[in-house]
Amino acid sequence: MKQNISLTILFYFIFHFNLYAQQHNGFVTGKIIEDSTKLPLEFVTVGIVNSNDSNSIKGVGTDQKGNFKIDSVKAGTYFLRISFIGFETKETPSFSVTENTETVLGIISLKVSEILLKDVIVTADKTLMVNSIDRKVYFPAQDIQAQTGSASEVLENIPSVSVDVDGVVSLRGSANVTFLINGKPSGLMKAAGATALQQIPASLIERIEIITNPSAKYKPDGTAGIINIVLKKDFKPGFNGTISGSASTHERYNSNISFNYNPGKINLYGTYGFKQFYFSRQLTDSHINRDTTQNAPTFFELNSTATGKPISHTTNFGVDYLVSPKNKISLSSNYFYLQQN
Repeated sequence: MKQNISLTILFYFIFHFNLYAQQHNGFVTGKIIEDSTKLPLEFVTVGIVNSNDSNSIKGVGTDQKGNFKIDSVKAGTYFLRISFIGFETKETPSFSVTENTETVLGIISLKVSEILLKDVIVTADKTLMVNSIDRKVYFPAQDIQAQTGSASEVLENIPSVSVDVDGVVSLRGSANVTFLINGKPSGLMKAAGATALQQIPASLIERIEIITNPSAKYKPDGTAGIINIVLKKDFKPGFNGTISGSASTHERYNSNISFNYNPGKINLYGTYGFKQFYFSRQLTDSHINRDTTQNAPTFFELNSTATGKPISHTTNFGVDYLVSPKNKISLSSNYFYLQQN
């Protein structure tokens, strides 16, 4: 019985001591608002931090009216660390808390984070190839390796297109292919298509369209399809130009210059490409002739080698006149010169 009385008295003193300590601790109040609109902010995290050792004591959240109250704060020097998603984290100046006293910090404003105020720029790159119902569109600019080659080497990277050692292009297994330059028939491609493709720098090509199901306007009868090579031209206002070049072993050089001038409705553009290419080829032709009148077959073998450094010059000039936002009149010319060395 005495033991129970002792425990009751001990519990009584501990309870009243804690209650006394809580009553003599201070508390901190205030209100959080948005800086520009002056509207109260709800669910803002408000933490009280000891100024001496920067240890966080406790934290609370604001109510619907932006008010907060931090209870049971021991006497000392503190500051508030206030944070909310989308806003800058703010630390208040230091303040003192005394026993059994309310420390009123008043209205505290938060600013929207500067990151959210900056412009967002969205950029997108073209894919290497785009497939549609009647054609495949290939963009050499997205292929770094293709930039230093020729149009013939670019075509080797396109599915359903093959190029043999002589530069002859086949589409879906047939060499009967119609070539267009900027959507128009080219006499140069008809006269020496394989040679011209090997000498046109890939850096001058904007895109290549492989038209496997051409419409009647192209007169595609008897052809495997159409390959349309679209050369670069720019429509940016003012004067613009680019210069690029590359070099490799065996004295291979490739360079081009492009420009355009667009003061308004008229756009003048032009490109010039220079290329020196090196090739080395070794051919072996072997035959076995069997004659029924002879007992032994006849063997024939021919070996040949060839090297060369052809130099090509390619130019493309044109003018566009904008009649309306959806209509324009264009005049363009292409020139190609090949020097065999």
